[in-house]
Amino acid sequence: MGSEKDFVICNGELVGYNGLGGDVVIPEGFTKISDEAFKFWVDLTSVSIPAGVAAIGEDAFAFCKGLTSVTIPESVTKIDKGAFSFCAGLKRVTIPKGIKELSKSAFYFSGPVVIVPPVPIGNFSTKSRPGAVCGFARLYMEKAEIDKEIRAEYLK
Repeated sequence: MGSEKDFVICNGELVGYNGLGGDVVIPEGFTKISDEAFKFWVDLTSVSIPAGVAAIGEDAFAFCKGLTSVTIPESVTKIDKGAFSFCAGLKRVTIPKGIKELSKSAFYFSGPVVIVPPVPIGNFSTKSRPGAVCGFARLYMEKAEIDKEIRAEYLK
């Protein structure tokens, strides 16, 4: 779980982690998880991100091979490129329905990842939409065993 002293927060951003890993509940008090904040923490198994966080930076959790699940609060509107890339054990991510920017490479070489609840492509900005369609169709669903109705929800 970790204690607050395990987290490095600077200017309203979580910039680092010094804990032991396992099931990590990140404390409140910042608005962004910075680029590479948890990169290469292979001992993380699950992460719960607190309300108030609006963005997850580039490669924030990249190469966290032991990570199996992530819960992302409704306050998050942006997940940057590679945020959860190369997380081989990642199976389930709970993301908010109000997400506005989800990079097409957010879950690159992870999974297969089941994103709960399904996020319709119509929720993404026009700029993000082509990458999102490509990402969902090719990277996220290709290997995953997902019910056809759920798949249809993603592609609305």
